Amino acid sequence: MSLNHRKFILILILSLILGICNSFFPLTQISPQTIASEFEIPPFSKGRGSMGDSCDLENPSDVIALNPVATVSYHPTLWFYLPIETDKIQKIEVALLKQFSSVSEYEIESEDLSGLPGFLSIDLPESENTKLQEGMFYQLLIYCGDSGDQGINIPKIQAQRQEIVSELQTELDQAQSEIDKARIYEQYGMWYDSITIIGKLHHQNPKNSEYQQEWQRLLQKVGLGELSDKPIISTF
Repeated sequence: MSLNHRKFILILILSLILGICNSFFPLTQISPQTIASEFEIPPFSKGRGSMGDSCDLENPSDVIALNPVATVSYHPTLWFYLPIETDKIQKIEVALLKQFSSVSEYEIESEDLSGLPGFLSIDLPESENTKLQEGMFYQLLIYCGDSGDQGINIPKIQAQRQEIVSELQTELDQAQSEIDKARIYEQYGMWYDSITIIGKLHHQNPKNSEYQQEWQRLLQKVGLGELSDKPIISTF
């Protein structure tokens, strides 16, 4: 038997094997829906009283932080719902931690807050210290009372950055508007990035009905639909 004849037979056998494998184990076509279904996301964390009478709140768990676990950003915008009157707050601290050791801290004094209760979004200053990496999480501390002797905290706000896939990047590059980008992020399971875009658009244009509807729909999706009529009071 010639060498070429042997090669032909070997190729024929491999082709038959591959055909049988594909019949029993068909290849999965990766689509936005397939990628989105891979994420099991706890969408938010709730507060707990830490000292004093917890800022006069009957239920400290009404304080909510959205968990940035479906984001492609190294510096995600942080979103909180604070059902507390502004004049009851002395200051707010947000910390980025790794193994419960603070990597970076950010403070907002009471005079820089206005319009609470409502949603608060915070952009931490971008640096290596605030860059979200594996094993990191956020913490929220709210100090109340004249001497800051009351408080509410969310000790562990889960965070996890997702790698951006090439298909997602291509679609983002081709997007015609910010709202298009928000919908693309959501399609690929990055609901947190979608909320950030829509939340900022809604804050800048609170009377825009399209932004209002998208904000309401996204909050409903993560189980916070009852808060969709609350104002986004400020961004930092």
